[in-house]
Amino acid sequence: MNKAIKATLITLACVVLAILLFIAICFAEAYIHILFVKSDQADRLNNLRKDYLAGKIAPVDEQQFCDFDIAEAVEGGYKLTDLQFVGTHNSYKLEKNAFERMFAEIATPLKEGNYSYETLTGQLNAGIRSLELDLFYHKSHGKTKFNCFHIGGLDMTSSAFDMELALEELDLWSKNNPGHMPITVLLEVKSTGAVLAPYKYVGVEQLKEFDKLLKQTVSTLYTPQEAYEGYGSLSAMREAGKPTIADTLGKIMFILHPGDLVSDYVQYDPTFTQQAMFPAINDIHDESAGDQRFVYADTKTRYWYDRDDNVEFYQNMLVRVTIDDFLKPMPTGDELAFRLSGNSVICTTNRIPRTDIEVADALYLSDGSKTIHLRR
Repeated sequence: MNKAIKATLITLACVVLAILLFIAICFAEAYIHILFVKSDQADRLNNLRKDYLAGKIAPVDEQQFCDFDIAEAVEGGYKLTDLQFVGTHNSYKLEKNAFERMFAEIATPLKEGNYSYETLTGQLNAGIRSLELDLFYHKSHGKTKFNCFHIGGLDMTSSAFDMELALEELDLWSKNNPGHMPITVLLEVKSTGAVLAPYKYVGVEQLKEFDKLLKQTVSTLYTPQEAYEGYGSLSAMREAGKPTIADTLGKIMFILHPGDLVSDYVQYDPTFTQQAMFPAINDIHDESAGDQRFVYADTKTRYWYDRDDNVEFYQNMLVRVTIDDFLKPMPTGDELAFRLSGNSVICTTNRIPRTDIEVADALYLSDGSKTIHLRR
């Protein structure tokens, strides 16, 4: 073997070793980062528990976030779907660390993840009443553990990394603020993005376990069974003009994001009494929720319905629209007005309400407070 071939082989070996070393460093960094993220969340929750128990955290004044009188709306029998309120997308997000930012410079789609919200508690204190969480899971000592982050190994900065602690955080806030306006939490089950082992994609079996965790952890959970009791299904409940604001005050509703698992989720208990989440569809022809159609969650930044032809379908439907895209300018004029009009109940933004002037003005937040509106 001549010297040129030997040199080439040695060079290739060095390149391969360098790549393997780089990958090993990436994985090591990700795991170390996860330890810090988990520790920060655990410490924060421990402090919250102590402060709530000691009475150091006063309830918020819910009326300050509403452009209507809550008591009058309850007395008047207004429906949940008569409301319109501000929500956040990827509500757990914190800014990427240095390593994650490096990857974001290489892959353009990852750049949209470099933003930060307040904690779930901070957002609720600021009047946000709709949140969105992503769900992965892993096995630990034979038990299923649920996690919330964006992309495994590449974007894992999260204030709600341990989902059980995140649920406890929501429960603590809800119990400390009795009579709060209903909170919706859109749960997106991830089918992509688990780059880093041992985090895995969630299937219907894990959703069954997550339902149990929800019922065990969230004491103010508003379940589908509670909602449609006396009507037989969510569709029948919706057609009857329920639930009302009074039915949902002080409650937290979890919504299963549209996707491949919705049909299996609905069917795992045909009576729909074990399920803890409301299934969502994203198309007028989507039959995945069967007779349990109550939530319509737009998954794209687009005009979401033809007002002339499909108005009846969306009557009393809990409609969530995405009003903007983080990588694109805020929509304006007729396009924005359309997204905020009609049956839009949950208006989700990728921007930061109350700090982004553009989105604040668009969502009537220029005074920094009114995040919940009554569509009269």
